[in-house]
Amino acid sequence: MRRKGNDPNEIKDVSLVSGSRGIPEFLSIGVVALFQIWKRKMLLSLASGTLVYMFFIRLFAYNQF
Repeated sequence: MRRKGNDPNEIKDVSLVSGSRGIPEFLSIGVVALFQIWKRKMLLSLASGTLVYMFFIRLFAYNQF
C-alpha cells in the first residue's frame, strides 16, 4: 500500500537550489525525452536516461560542488 504524504523520492520534491540535487534527475529526464522523440524506442530511452543519471550521480558524489 502506498502511503500518502511527503515521499522524499518523488521528482516533484527535488530542489535545484540545494547544491547538486536536481541536476542529475532533470538531465536524465531530458535525455529520456530526447531519445524518445528522436528514436521512439522505449528501452533505448530508459537505458540512456539511466546511464546519464548514474554518470552524474557518480560525478557529483566524488566532486562535491
